[in-house]
Amino acid sequence: MIKLSGDAIRHHLNTHTFGQSVIYMEQTGSTNTELKQLARSGAPEGLLYVADEQLVGRGRLKRSWNAPAGSSLLFSLLFRPGAFLQPIQTQRLTMICALALAESIEQ
Repeated sequence: MIKLSGDAIRHHLNTHTFGQSVIYMEQTGSTNTELKQLARSGAPEGLLYVADEQLVGRGRLKRSWNAPAGSSLLFSLLFRPGAFLQPIQTQRLTMICALALAESIEQ
């Protein structure tokens, strides 16, 4: 198994905006909560926050989303309204990302 790190993730991303800044943590409470705090502090659009283990995450309908180390893809990506997507367009993003991940894993 490959050991994750911010540098390793960044090295394998072919992108000009998203993932240029990567924060990797072995353990986090919630990738979304951490990314929101960073966004409020002025973090750049495209910041990718990745964790190997999530202790108090939440999913749709406020369901808990906890994940033991190595069991899931746990990440949040910072989009700023209007910079890349208009707010109305963001609802498609989950489906697009899921498809891209599935195709990447398949290859």
